[in-house]
Amino acid sequence: MSLLSKLTEYYQVAGTVKEIEIGNPSRRHSHVYFYFVDMIKTRLRFRLGAAEYLKLGIYRLSPDQRNQIVTRHDRDRIVRHYNDVSQMHRLNNKLTFLTDYASFTGRSFLAINDVTFEEFEKFMLTHKSIIAKHSDGGQGEGIKTYSLSDGQSNIEDIYHDIRVRNHDVVEELLVQHPSFAPINKYGFPVVRVLTFLDEKSMVHILATTLTVAVNDVVVNLHRGGIYLNIDGESGKVSSLGIDEQDNIYEYHPLTKEKFVGFQIPLWEALLELVQAASKITPEVRYVGWDVGVSPTGPVLIEANVINPGIVAIQHPVITGGSLIGEKFRGILAGLP
Repeated sequence: MSLLSKLTEYYQVAGTVKEIEIGNPSRRHSHVYFYFVDMIKTRLRFRLGAAEYLKLGIYRLSPDQRNQIVTRHDRDRIVRHYNDVSQMHRLNNKLTFLTDYASFTGRSFLAINDVTFEEFEKFMLTHKSIIAKHSDGGQGEGIKTYSLSDGQSNIEDIYHDIRVRNHDVVEELLVQHPSFAPINKYGFPVVRVLTFLDEKSMVHILATTLTVAVNDVVVNLHRGGIYLNIDGESGKVSSLGIDEQDNIYEYHPLTKEKFVGFQIPLWEALLELVQAASKITPEVRYVGWDVGVSPTGPVLIEANVINPGIVAIQHPVITGGSLIGEKFRGILAGLP
């Protein structure tokens, strides 16, 4: 991107911020040029991009609070230094992950390209409801669920549709722990746990968040989900919800249940699962684990090792979530 294009982007974002702040009675400034200049200063000092400035509400943060933000630039440096690229596929590829971490995932799966239709049919009849994915996919893109319980689908049609869509992984569809029902009507809520494995094989929990669904059985921020901060000690939701369009929610829009104070079930067991999983591939030390809780206990959904969502995981800062910069100080200090 040219300098002119970059400055144009910054000016457009500054205009967006100005419009947002019109409704803020405590705003300090109302001129677009203030936000434009502030964004450039923030870029030079913290290497924060325009999207981060907007998404994380940097324009409302004090200098001390800005020092607590972990940037995409920080994330990329951590990934390059602490994650062995030759081992990252073990976690990043969904098929390899499901194979290597089978004792943590709590579900059956098939590599659809390696099985016959008869084997798929048996799998479908056993589990009734499945989810199909691309092994190298991300952000919930292309994921589709299928069920025999709707009375309209047949196995041949499901198999054909999966093949047409080039899905190569099918998994049994997980069911959420019943305790989640008040704040999640559809799908399987996702707890993101960001971890770092130090030189002494100690696992450090850097951040914990929750994503719940609104109108989609696939629970993902990029598919209309709501993101919330979790207090790492208690396992209770500690912020209001926020979606990708920055809409803020005190209550779930469908169930009308209040978010703050909701207790994630089996929290200690969930953290123990993540601690154990973090030591399976010690060459990959910085991981964003997606974890769920089924009626039988916590399970790993997937691992994020290239882009653990450092902006998204700090997004609830806008709605009262805690800043995480202090937990990264030692990690960043160890970088060349």
